[in-house]
Amino acid sequence: MYLNNNFSPIFGSKNLNYYQVILKETHSVVIEVTDRSNKDIAFSKFLIRKVLTPQEWGIGLSAPRYLTQYQNQPKSFTYLDYIFAWEGGLLYENSLKRHSWFLKFQFEDQRGPLPSWFKSWFFR
Repeated sequence: MYLNNNFSPIFGSKNLNYYQVILKETHSVVIEVTDRSNKDIAFSKFLIRKVLTPQEWGIGLSAPRYLTQYQNQPKSFTYLDYIFAWEGGLLYENSLKRHSWFLKFQFEDQRGPLPSWFKSWFFR
């Protein structure tokens, strides 16, 4: 769960925005946030487009990739950050504690089977 300023003691200095940026820039998800101004219960859509496998990462798993579109975030991330992003990118709670996620699989470019770490995360 994130506290003020989207900071989580679980993920250290990497915040909600950082993890969501990773998922967006890798074209893994589309996140659609609802207008919260007139609603007590807010929700967001989390459309899963693809999950990168270690083979698709292509470089060493600890070798960094660089964020290009988002200048306010840390500049690089590894495959481990990508894995953590699937949990860290969803740990949002609004001030009323009334937020939910609508998750939908909408694969467009999934190559091969889903990685076992993703299945473990999703089905726990």
